[in-house]
Amino acid sequence: MEDRKFDDLTRFIGRRASRRAVVKGAAAAALAAVFGRAAGGDADVAEAAVPQQGGVKQRVKGFCNAAGQLCKNSINPTKRCCYRCAGTGKNAKCCEAEGYACTQDSHCCDGRICRDPNLFDGVNLKGCFNSGSLNYGGQCTSSSDCNGLDCVGAGICCTPEQICEGGSTCCAPDEGCVEDSCCPVENICDVNPYDGTAAQCCDPYSEVCTADGCCAYENLCGDECCDPYTEYCDGYLGYCVSNT
Repeated sequence: MEDRKFDDLTRFIGRRASRRAVVKGAAAAALAAVFGRAAGGDADVAEAAVPQQGGVKQRVKGFCNAAGQLCKNSINPTKRCCYRCAGTGKNAKCCEAEGYACTQDSHCCDGRICRDPNLFDGVNLKGCFNSGSLNYGGQCTSSSDCNGLDCVGAGICCTPEQICEGGSTCCAPDEGCVEDSCCPVENICDVNPYDGTAAQCCDPYSEVCTADGCCAYENLCGDECCDPYTEYCDGYLGYCVSNT
């Protein structure tokens, strides 16, 4: 082979090898970022996480033994727990780390509880959390699950000002407790919160908030609310006038 052709072939092979190395390196880095094993931790730690939803992190399914599954997988013995094995022996099961998805308390390591951290966000995903760490909106079975709050209604950690209906309901962040019922904030009519007059919850389809409180649209006269039995609206004057 001529020296020139040999040199060209050598450079070609070198370029191909370099490109493969770059591709392999990039792939390895990406995999390590998603599935990298934690160093210096428990023997059965195998991180495989995706971005969190509703305050709960999730694992990539199928790449490791999930919480509640046996630590040793007879079908694929090389698979390890996504986080940690909760015991020893052939029947030992995997448990999950704080903040990661679960379906029951027994799936959580170190005695943590399995709760939805925010029942108001619509995500409906439970995670492992320390007892007593759940804030407003967190799922609870008793007040000991909450961070200094009461567990009310169907099991929600609730701030005092959002507790309603005799303590049986926790109003959502966009609601307020009015007349012992949860009312959307935009429908609350509190003309003077300092005069002791109770706030009202207006019907968004038939009422408007006035200086007199919630007023039916048909009784509205300018800025006033006419009494339908004793007053009428003088359209020319723009205020309510007595029938007598």
